[in-house]
Amino acid sequence: VQRGAGAFDLEQVISELGYSEGWAMYVDYKSTEYYGLKNVVAKLLQLDNSLGYDMSAIADIAINGLGYTTEELGDYLESVGMGDESTAKLYYDFVVGDPTAIVPYAAGYHLCEESIEDYMEKTGADYKDALRAYLEVGCSSFNIVREYMGTQFE
Repeated sequence: VQRGAGAFDLEQVISELGYSEGWAMYVDYKSTEYYGLKNVVAKLLQLDNSLGYDMSAIADIAINGLGYTTEELGDYLESVGMGDESTAKLYYDFVVGDPTAIVPYAAGYHLCEESIEDYMEKTGADYKDALRAYLEVGCSSFNIVREYMGTQFE
């Protein structure tokens, strides 16, 4: 409905879905630490998975939000060492076929992680209390989550 009206407001795209899917990704990434893998292998798995979502979200915003062509996206991908125009074509087909589908996952994960870390830093709370504070807010936009947690965006 929002997109049909011409709106491309990131807060609308990632609001509640970003909270729930961001939390799901956060838990998934953190669970790799308990697989019995060496810490460096767990971190590499987390990074690889996150990078895949992040690059898809960047491509989505660039193409659907900013109007990038595959050539422009290819230039960007080359500049960050993540591909070229042929890679951009794959992203293009994916994000044009399902606009904004991946953005809530990537942005939600990073906002979830940032909210929890900021809470620990600003309040001195331990990890378990920070998780509790995040979950007690419930499924909501990150502006409300951060306000409730006392870690408003600056």
